[in-house]
Amino acid sequence: MALATRNLMQDLREAGAITGGPKPFSARDRSAFLGALDRTVMRLKRGGFG
Repeated sequence: MALATRNLMQDLREAGAITGGPKPFSARDRSAFLGALDRTVMRLKRGGFG
């Protein structure tokens, strides 16, 4: 089933039926991600994880 789905999706992409995807990260998205990552790392360090 997974192989059939993969092949179908490849055929659709090659035919131009599927041309999009998620939009790229904006500067705001990147900043939000890095802030969340920093908070998580700090929380783990305070908890004695490393």
